[in-house]
Amino acid sequence: MDRIKEAVDHHQPSDLTRAIALAIEDPEAAEMETVIKHGLSISDVQPDTVQMLRFQNLFSTHRHQLRGLQKKITRKRLAEGKIDARRLHHALLDGRIFKKKERADFDGSWHICIVADASASMGKKTNGGRPWQIAEKTFASLISAGLKFENRIDIYAYCEDGGVCVMTRLFYDNTLYTAIPKGRTPSGQAIVAAAMSLDSRYRNRMLVHISDGAANCGINMGLAIDYCRSTDVDLFAIGCGCNIQTKDFLQGYFASGQLCFIDDIVSLPTAIEGQLRLRMLSKRSFLAS
Repeated sequence: MDRIKEAVDHHQPSDLTRAIALAIEDPEAAEMETVIKHGLSISDVQPDTVQMLRFQNLFSTHRHQLRGLQKKITRKRLAEGKIDARRLHHALLDGRIFKKKERADFDGSWHICIVADASASMGKKTNGGRPWQIAEKTFASLISAGLKFENRIDIYAYCEDGGVCVMTRLFYDNTLYTAIPKGRTPSGQAIVAAAMSLDSRYRNRMLVHISDGAANCGINMGLAIDYCRSTDVDLFAIGCGCNIQTKDFLQGYFASGQLCFIDDIVSLPTAIEGQLRLRMLSKRSFLAS
């Protein structure tokens, strides 16, 4: 997995076909060629100011809580103090008593990865506009808000092209790129590929899957969810404007706490913010760190 992450970070194309097949370990799962590439066309979509400020507020609140916890831990570990010679036989010495300005080691930052369906349906025009354009505006708002904070944000668009699951990295070098929606929807394949690209040095890793339809090629969605669970990746899905059949499909795989539906893609930023807030500001996330 480290090799995959390193290749992605160095802007090298990566073929994950074999790695996914080995990770899934299901003899009945048909292999689908899966590649990660980097976007080439820079997006001209501008962030929405209101959305950006809401995301900034979320990240700022998370940082404030994190720093408060860091101070609390530092006090408990006695970064400063005097040695009581009468009680040395009761104490475990680690040298910290002499390091007056050393802070406790603690990292509650997150690796947040957006995995967005860029199949043909996301490019079709609807009453509210083209779903993909609205999604890109949400991405622009999110990354603009996150630039000043310690969390890492990755964004991938995925689709099927010529029988291949193509993952396009849309955000790197502080630049947002665009993709053209096409093909079918290999959701399970994309989720595993994205999970493999996450940085294991982050204790908190979150994968946000966004789609307007059910998976129709690639590995079974259940296998992808199992893989995320086994690798401690916090996965949740947002279904955008889904019909009854798609809702039934997603509800058959995702638990209630892993899935939310929105009637229209316009509500996407609110849905993402709500799920990020629920996870990043929970006591459980800080305890896990």
